[in-house]
Amino acid sequence: MFKDRVFLPHLPSASSPASGRRIASFLFNGTMRIRWGIAIRNADHFWLEPPHDNIRASISLMSITRTILLLATAVILSGCRTMYFGALNLSADPPKRASTSFIYDTERDLGLDVYAPDNCHSAPVLVFFYGGTWMNGKREWYRFVGEQFAARGLLVVIPDYRKAPEEPFPTFMHDAAKAVAFVRQNVESWCGNPDRIVLSGHSAGAHIAALLATDKRYLAVHGLDPKTNIAGVVGLSGPYDFRPIKSRSLRKVFADPANDAETQPITFVDGDEPPMLLFHGRDDRLVWAMNSEHLDARLRAVKVPSELVLFDELGHTAMLNTLGDDTDPHGVIARTIKFVERVGR
Repeated sequence: MFKDRVFLPHLPSASSPASGRRIASFLFNGTMRIRWGIAIRNADHFWLEPPHDNIRASISLMSITRTILLLATAVILSGCRTMYFGALNLSADPPKRASTSFIYDTERDLGLDVYAPDNCHSAPVLVFFYGGTWMNGKREWYRFVGEQFAARGLLVVIPDYRKAPEEPFPTFMHDAAKAVAFVRQNVESWCGNPDRIVLSGHSAGAHIAALLATDKRYLAVHGLDPKTNIAGVVGLSGPYDFRPIKSRSLRKVFADPANDAETQPITFVDGDEPPMLLFHGRDDRLVWAMNSEHLDARLRAVKVPSELVLFDELGHTAMLNTLGDDTDPHGVIARTIKFVERVGR
């Protein structure tokens, strides 16, 4: 039990793109198990997921080797993200297509990368916000997402945004809205269609995309309206309904308890939202699938077109890994393409 929760098994070979994806999943899931155990040991509610019985049973063993684990975790996590995304991008090395970078906020030096499809003309646009608990991430780590969808005819935009705890909520929401406004203003010159912009994201990025589409105030600053100017939303493993916020880690992101309701995309659903496609894994141990189930139910209740796709076998990281898999074994890529092509017409 303790081994399965903490120690990493034999590292797969990196001789193929598929192996790269296995390494990515392997690295991330292994280190997350360590983080999970330590979070419980420190009596912190790890974000959006309660302790499982088998993890709870590991705590006594965790206590025995706590010092070793803390030291090992510090070393592993310091390089985990770089190794993980490096492995995911093995399937795209060397780069399949060049990206073009733009600065959308000169004052804060915030940029975005654009991946254009071949023979591009008035292409549908996918603006993808990456996750990382609103505290981590870089747009260059998500090259595999840009290349995957650009190879299938979408113009893909991946923006950076400011992170907590230095810049807590709602700073990253204002950055995201500014990025979308920049995209709409410039996308025709990139061969995209400004009337076919779909917002997307994984994990915290899915939260950002959904909140932009439900709380009209962010885009309104730039003269935009979600229902009029956003064709749709594709959310992967997103937190949309996660009150009460008890986690100390999440309080670094959502610092003011008085504003908790305003952090939830589900709070603002009133029937004026664009169509949504929500993916979630029932095996997600970081963000409960009920987040997507609740948002889907609320959207349907007010007659907003919504499609919920649940996978019994997928966890939180495995959902992101699907975007790096050219074979698209679960159909996430194909369903996304079909949705984007449909809602933008």
